[in-house]
Amino acid sequence: MLLGCNSMKNEPNNRILTTQQVAEMFQVHRTTIFRLAKSGELKSYKVGSCRRFKESEVWAFFDNQEDRDCVGGKET
Repeated sequence: MLLGCNSMKNEPNNRILTTQQVAEMFQVHRTTIFRLAKSGELKSYKVGSCRRFKESEVWAFFDNQEDRDCVGGKET
């Protein structure tokens, strides 16, 4: 029996997301998410022909994307 994408206790960090959902979270095109996943920068999982992401890992990736040039509120 297959479980639904969001059936893992429905805890936010345990959710499984699609490429489209991750793209919407970051407000970027799906192709950008595919590129990040293919390069290994954004951890992903293949389920059949579909690519899936753990929400906790998506947020961890995001947290590591701090723009060093803008630290302290001053953009250069």
